[in-house]
Amino acid sequence: MALPSTTAPSPARSRVAARVAIALVFLLPLAMLAVGWGMRPVAPPFIPRPGRLPEAHWAGLAALSTPRDDFGVAPAAGRVYVLGGAGGTSAGLLDSSEIFDPATGRWGPGPALPTPRARFGAATLEGSIYAVGGATNERPAVALVEALDGASGRWRSLAPLPAPRADLAVVELGGRIYAIGGQADGGTVGTVDAYDPATDRWTGVAPLPTPRHDLAAVALAGRIYALGGRVDGVPSGIVEVYDPATGGWTSGPEIGVPMADFGAAVLDGRIHALSSAGHRVYDRAVNRWITGVPMPTARGGQGIVGLGDSLYAVGGRAEGAPAATGVAEVLLPGPAPDPPASAGERSTGGSLAVVAGGAVTVLSIVLMLAFGRRVRRVPDAPRPEAEVGVGEV
Repeated sequence: MALPSTTAPSPARSRVAARVAIALVFLLPLAMLAVGWGMRPVAPPFIPRPGRLPEAHWAGLAALSTPRDDFGVAPAAGRVYVLGGAGGTSAGLLDSSEIFDPATGRWGPGPALPTPRARFGAATLEGSIYAVGGATNERPAVALVEALDGASGRWRSLAPLPAPRADLAVVELGGRIYAIGGQADGGTVGTVDAYDPATDRWTGVAPLPTPRHDLAAVALAGRIYALGGRVDGVPSGIVEVYDPATGGWTSGPEIGVPMADFGAAVLDGRIHALSSAGHRVYDRAVNRWITGVPMPTARGGQGIVGLGDSLYAVGGRAEGAPAATGVAEVLLPGPAPDPPASAGERSTGGSLAVVAGGAVTVLSIVLMLAFGRRVRRVPDAPRPEAEVGVGEV
């Protein structure tokens, strides 16, 4: 019985195989590193430490239908309400209101104020928006108080302030509405009154240590922060803090820049104060103010509202501008989006494909340089004469 014959590999073929093995040993790790670089994980989100702000950026929104400043602004039912103010095409004050819905990104008309007015304060309590004090077309300061029921969309009249006031700050804390400072009869006052909706009555509490108008006020951690405003007609950075538990005021860290006729709101446990002078943020954890990202459109007399994880800056008037603006902007969490990517980098998958493809190309070139020229082409077997067709040579 004949045994099958075995043929030893030729020396040339053995050398080729050895070169292939050596090339793979050196090049496969490089290719894997290249692919791994393309698949590297995204850096973890920035977690701010006390005294450091999280990344944020501004984005433009649809503009108000009617440009305005010195208006009332408040959040209710997940939307932003803008009420009255000065501006528009008429010389008088406005009674119109507009509502911004973040879900649609659009403004819509809201219930008109019963009395056109500006330079008043607004705050939300139990689904109702309270419009307190201000100025009308007939009087420079009024004691008028009206509330908009968010459920019915109707306004109702409430007990007036004990005395007329305009350019005051209004804030809600502990189920009460506080009216703070302002102007009356041409003079600045430090009066502070608290409204109890259960009794429909205003009660005086400890006055501001520093009387001022055109100030802002916010509630944070069970206290009221009265911010900035005009003292003797000059913008200030004064901060005074009211504690209802003690019934007294204490001094807080100053804003760092003078602010008057500006907006402020609380977002993520921090106070944001914004004006044409800039954006300042109070971090209670370190008890100091930090510089935030400035509004793209610097202005004063605007409304500021914190809603969810976003801060809305609406309307106002740029310094020296002849008229109010309808511009609306929002401060969003996270870094600003990157500009549009090129065609070959539109996704991580596209980048990965480019990296992997480049690695394969490099591997192919090196293999060819390593031993491609040493591989001889085996000549084709001669074709029988009978198979040569007509026209072939």
